[in-house]
Amino acid sequence: MLSIDNVSGMTILDSGRLELFVYHKYMGKIAEVSGNVMHSAGILPYYWYAKWDDDKPSKIGTLTIPSSVEFYPTDILFDQEATIYPVSDKKEYVVMSFLPKDQCWSSVMVKSANVAM
Repeated sequence: MLSIDNVSGMTILDSGRLELFVYHKYMGKIAEVSGNVMHSAGILPYYWYAKWDDDKPSKIGTLTIPSSVEFYPTDILFDQEATIYPVSDKKEYVVMSFLPKDQCWSSVMVKSANVAM
């Protein structure tokens, strides 16, 4: 589903379609859109579709990058209502969509340096 390009360090979607869901309530707090880039915490629910035009997701899960991430989606849809998991309530989301060969986000995470003084 995803791979890392060794040259650019970017996470690439290998096939299908990936949708990442940002809870609308987080916009302006821990998530924001700047042009075609979404800045958000990296712990997000997702749908992965085996084919880009499928209607039913092949896999539902949670992306777990414990950091703030810059995402580079093909498309960003606002005010989308969804029930992510069967036991969850319907909520309003901002949905990022990625297509095959998209450079989705950087796989390189900056680690804080501990400096002794």
